[in-house]
Amino acid sequence: MNNIGLVYDTISQPQEALKYFNQALPINREVDARSGEATTLNNIGAAYDSLSQPQEALKYYNQALPMWRELGDRAREAATLRNIDAVNNRSQPPSRTNIPPIPK
Repeated sequence: MNNIGLVYDTISQPQEALKYFNQALPINREVDARSGEATTLNNIGAAYDSLSQPQEALKYYNQALPMWRELGDRAREAATLRNIDAVNNRSQPPSRTNIPPIPK
């Protein structure tokens, strides 16, 4: 489901992509696939970003971020932080941010 959603997002059909991402999300949760769930949340955020819905995008990116941290996946954590930063840079003055602090 996630890969089908990515294809739709790639061809600039984020609404269609969301249909597949929203089917993938409960499946990942049901089988406790944390990495798959975080990937799907990040993909949903990207689709909402494509639809110019920054608050919805941030909602999903901010759900994915702690999962990447929990999983210790620094590369995907960094990618999600870049996504959050990109949304913030387009929707807020540069001095403000919604990026959660990195836990110590």
